[in-house]
Formats: sequence, structure tokens, C-alpha cells
Amino acid sequence: MRPEDQGKYQQPQSPHLLQAEGDDLASATKCNIRQLLHEMKQMFDSDIDLAQTEIQAVTTRVQAMEEDIMGLCQEENSMGHTLCQLQSAHTVVQTKLDTIKDHSRQKKSRGPRYYRSDRTATAGLTSQKAGI
Repeated sequence: MRPEDQGKYQQPQSPHLLQAEGDDLASATKCNIRQLLHEMKQMFDSDIDLAQTEIQAVTTRVQAMEEDIMGLCQEENSMGHTLCQLQSAHTVVQTKLDTIKDHSRQKKSRGPRYYRSDRTATAGLTSQKAGI
């Protein structure tokens, strides 16, 4: 190495790199470049493996979420069907109640009933109020 080049070159970071001067410098540089490329490839391969592992984990979580969503959709469809059945039953019950109320109003609007001679009009009113 020439005196004016002293301090221009830094110590290699990798402990595996060769150090040489003179004619062996080109050969050592080639070896060092190969070593650095090999180390970089290993780092990239490691990063790729890690990324693939993370992608697989995310894919697994997404699949689990999709299954959960499908289950929820099926539950929602089932609940919707049940709700329709309940609404239909409610309509039937409400119709019957309305019919009963109408009959009850019609009976009350006719006034008190008079029975045979052995009963009085008061007895008819009392039995009507009692729901008999």
C-alpha cells in the first residue's frame, strides 16, 4: 500500500475477510467479494424465510377469520329464518287476539241478556262480568 493511501481503506467488517497487500490484493479482494456476497445471500435467504413464515402465519389467521365469518353468516341466516317464523307466529296470534276482542265487543254491545224466569237480569250481568 502506498503511503498516500494509508487511512483511505477501512478495516473489513467481517472477520472472515482476507487482508493483503501488493500482488495478493486482487486475489484477496475477489475472495472478500465472494465472502461478502455469500454472507449477503445468507442474510437475504434468512429474511425471505422469515417473511415466508410471517406470510404463512397471516394466511392461517385470514383463513381462520374467513371460517369465523362463514359461521357467523350461517348463524345470521338461521336467526333470520327463525325471526321470520316468529313474526309469522306473532301475526297469527295477533289475528286470533283481534278476533277474540271483536267477538267480546260485539257481545258487550248487545247489552245484558235476560234469562228464563228463574234468573234475573242482574244475574246475567254478574255472570258476564265474571267472564262466565
